[in-house]
Amino acid sequence: MHSRIRGVIEAGMAHPRAGQLVNCLTLVTDGYEALVRWRHLARGLVAPGDFIPLAEQAGQIDKIGQWVIEIACRTAAGWTDQAWVAVNVSAIQLAGPTCRIWSAPRCRNRAWTRAGWRSK
Repeated sequence: MHSRIRGVIEAGMAHPRAGQLVNCLTLVTDGYEALVRWRHLARGLVAPGDFIPLAEQAGQIDKIGQWVIEIACRTAAGWTDQAWVAVNVSAIQLAGPTCRIWSAPRCRNRAWTRAGWRSK
């Protein structure tokens, strides 16, 4: 499986998802959490607890993480409500080439710019 994680985005095996984050007092959706799932050809959906460590070990977490951030920002850019989006990143991704060069806020801002989204 270690070798199969390379090229997961290009092969269309990484699937972005959004999980609703509901305010337990108002029962209103306040935001969304960006999620990614890997559909392995033989094993089906691989749990994040299994594939994230593999992506880190294979040196692919930065690429996959940046892709998720950009999709989340592109999606949120089209929202008309005030909902927010949360994206989990691994410590290895934060130390990776994309975020190390730009810093975490700059990494986020770069993704926003690529998505055509301006912070309010």
